[in-house]
Amino acid sequence: MYVVGEVKNPGGVEFRPELTPREYVTLVGGPTPRAKLKGVFVTFRNGKSYAMADAPALEPGSVVTVPEVAVKWWQDYVAIAQVLASLVTAYTGIFILFNGPLKNGN
Repeated sequence: MYVVGEVKNPGGVEFRPELTPREYVTLVGGPTPRAKLKGVFVTFRNGKSYAMADAPALEPGSVVTVPEVAVKWWQDYVAIAQVLASLVTAYTGIFILFNGPLKNGN
């Protein structure tokens, strides 16, 4: 049994048939702050995947995957804004360095 993705200690754990996917996530230390708990899914040895709520009884060799949320809280928006500001600053610097827009014949 494996638990991977946005959990504190991803990896293999001993299979115990009485546990649910949610309990396996708890066994590995719980989700990280970037975990998307509504997106947790279980993949079985035969390759079929199910949402955590719809998954049949777990079996040895199953993998519980906790995905990462794409954008979370204001910190991510600040990081995106910093990248955009860096691009604008770089473009402005190049513009000034070359004395305005390039013209044909220069």
